Amino acid sequence: PSGSGGVETSTISVISCSLGCSNGMGGTEVSCGILSIFDNQEISVLFSQSIDLGTVTKNTFQVTEVGTGKSPTGSFSLDPTTPGRLIFRPQLTFNSSGQPIFGLNLGESYAVKIPGTAQNDPPPYILSTDGTPNQTRLACTVSASLGINDPVPGPPEVAVVVDQVIGLDANGDPNAFQSVDASGAVDVFRDTAISFTFNDIMNPATLVNPVTGASDFVTIKIDPDGNTSDAADQVPLLGTFSILIDQDLLLTTVTFLPDTGLPSAGSGFTKRKIVVEVPAAVVDLGGNSLTNAGQFIFTPEFVSFPAGTLPSDGPEDFTSTENRDQSKTGAFWQGGLLSPGVTGGSGYLGELVIPTGEQVFLGTQSDLSTIVGDFPEIVNTITGLDVLPLGADVVIPGTVPSITITDGIFSFSNLTVRPGSDLRMLGDNPARLYVSGEALIQGELDVSGDEPVEDLPSTPNPGHPSDQLAGGGGGRGGPAAGAGGNGGDRADFSGNFPLLNAGAVSNPGAVIDGQDGGPVGNNPLLGAGGIGGAHFPTNLPIGVLEVDWADLEINNTIGCSTDAMAQPGSGGAYALNGEIGFGSPPVLLTVGPPTLPPPTPGGDSSTIGLSPSYRTLNPELGFLNGGSGGGGGGMSLHTTQTSGLPLMCTTPIPPNVLQISNWFDHSGAGGGGGGGALQLNANRITVDGQINSGGGNGGQSFGVPTQSQLSPNNNSAMPGGGGSGGALLLQALDLVIADTPGRLRVTGGIGGDQNSAILSMGGAGSPGLVRLESFAALDPSSEAAKIAPYDQAGSPQSAEFLSIGALAPTPGEGAFSAAQSCWLRPEGNFFQVEYFGDDLTTDPANPVLGWD
Repeated sequence: PSGSGGVETSTISVISCSLGCSNGMGGTEVSCGILSIFDNQEISVLFSQSIDLGTVTKNTFQVTEVGTGKSPTGSFSLDPTTPGRLIFRPQLTFNSSGQPIFGLNLGESYAVKIPGTAQNDPPPYILSTDGTPNQTRLACTVSASLGINDPVPGPPEVAVVVDQVIGLDANGDPNAFQSVDASGAVDVFRDTAISFTFNDIMNPATLVNPVTGASDFVTIKIDPDGNTSDAADQVPLLGTFSILIDQDLLLTTVTFLPDTGLPSAGSGFTKRKIVVEVPAAVVDLGGNSLTNAGQFIFTPEFVSFPAGTLPSDGPEDFTSTENRDQSKTGAFWQGGLLSPGVTGGSGYLGELVIPTGEQVFLGTQSDLSTIVGDFPEIVNTITGLDVLPLGADVVIPGTVPSITITDGIFSFSNLTVRPGSDLRMLGDNPARLYVSGEALIQGELDVSGDEPVEDLPSTPNPGHPSDQLAGGGGGRGGPAAGAGGNGGDRADFSGNFPLLNAGAVSNPGAVIDGQDGGPVGNNPLLGAGGIGGAHFPTNLPIGVLEVDWADLEINNTIGCSTDAMAQPGSGGAYALNGEIGFGSPPVLLTVGPPTLPPPTPGGDSSTIGLSPSYRTLNPELGFLNGGSGGGGGGMSLHTTQTSGLPLMCTTPIPPNVLQISNWFDHSGAGGGGGGGALQLNANRITVDGQINSGGGNGGQSFGVPTQSQLSPNNNSAMPGGGGSGGALLLQALDLVIADTPGRLRVTGGIGGDQNSAILSMGGAGSPGLVRLESFAALDPSSEAAKIAPYDQAGSPQSAEFLSIGALAPTPGEGAFSAAQSCWLRPEGNFFQVEYFGDDLTTDPANPVLGWD
């Protein structure tokens, strides 16, 4: 266009965009024709000139969530083939559990605005490469309502690549390599990475948990005899997965690094093989499975190992740490002496390693014999044990006579919980783990409380159906913790029905109030459990003619029925009081002043006596106790109706008398169990995963309550309260907790609700207690940030649940210190070590001893 005096001037305007934008040439404001987008959809805008990317910021290209004003995480780039096309790409991130988070939140609306000079928007502006500001404003509002977009239509494909050895030096060691397709490859380098390249943006949840480095779907195993048709002898190849998503090139790359490399192929007739399996469960963002899902099998290189001999110059003299097995040693080993340490125990149960993907249960019952098998033989034999009913033995299979433990104290030489695995402790006693060497927690060590087992767990909205006669059962507490209280039973035993004749409404033996949650430590002297919700109304009618609605609020617009619920359960207490449970508010018009049940008081922490001594969680003094359970919800008469006239519910429909016309009573949901008590005492503790002593959530309603007479009337259960968090005592000479949130979890369970309806809510449980003891001084503020709950604004409550102290020797098992020497240390990428047997036949008079 021409400027004044006929001199040519330059302008920059929006021409089009991926949201169906109008053309803004001439200064016209740009609007959008597309109002619904995907959670991961990029937004591209085409300008009339090339763009200076340095001027593109969240102020000049504004994408903000309506209501909160927050800007989603994303990046700006230019189309390399069209410099005037600017692209905003929402960023894919991960939460602390490794689940993918897409840039835009499903169901949220976003305002998209690019300021323009023609509309007198305040600067800054997007500039062209010659410095001209954008002329036309772009303004639209879009909704992220379409779910996840598959950026590459159709099913994806994966290429699995390894490094192959193609040259050896004079010593026979590899010195030349090439990248090859893994399928059928031979002589694969002992220290190769295994690379997976997908030609699509994959759903990362089906590939890798970037927090733990584990994969729930992709497996990599060693086949010892090379017969891959028989998988019974295959064992996992331990290592770590990582993932990289390239949203520009639309590629996903996964890399697997073995912890100790690949084992040798072996020198037998059949070669050892590596079996990589990428199943059809691995999908892209559109849910498409791989075209080439299946197994990729290759053979590693052969590595020659010379025979080794045990030392013949006498026993370990402790002058050198060369042969010290540091992973199992807690005693002081130096200067020709082995002297007692201050932590760790005897380690007499040997090593316990929980492989990736496995779940193992150890019982701590005081009223049963907990069976512990041959732990040194357990490493590759655990196949996934299930929980046995309380009162039965919890068994880990072994090959030697079992060891019986009755006090909940387990003493290992080494404890490793690998990424993606779970060691769960159950029972009446506190869980006490002594480890003479190193305790490495990469997966989850779990002593948490359970939420109630819902009666219909397979439904879209699992919860307690309130037409069931008995109230929902409370969740089981963790070790030495209180269980959740049961929900209140229904008052009537004959079912929800129209009452046509006078008669008693009763359920023999019914407990119509929600039960209190179990106390801290399951010890009645300590109390602090959440309070069970009371039934409502307080005076139940005996027959149809006894209509006393003084305690009810009658909704005179819907069939003269009652809206009021009973009391929900409240939260269990520990470090703090449990939170209250609150009932539903009045609904619509009522006859007379509405009466609601009062809130249910939370559990009372003052009954525990949380002195500084108690906060040490010293088990020898009885201070190591699990948390308390949440209270159960009470019984209610929600939707029970009278025969009153509409809008005049206190007047009967002529010629009838005022009476109950439809009777509905509802049982309550159970409370959550308290988090358990755990002592972890080791020479060294490293927490890269999570130790979980959280309380269980309270039970909830099966569905959203409704006033409709046509409803099944099974969706009005009063919710239960959450269990409190438990107690974690960590003691080590060297204590290292990864510097990320939530590594130690003592959060209280949340209270149950009525499926997100704005009605009634159970009280949340209190946080539990954490005690950290180490030889080196620990910074309370730094350690508090690793504990859930944590208030990032300064953690004002951290002093209520966290205490830190100097490590001191402990009596009992903690007074022992174990040490172990490695007289033979095989080096290199071996699969197994074979020992020569005794030769007793060549010369019986002079036997040649092998490994004896």
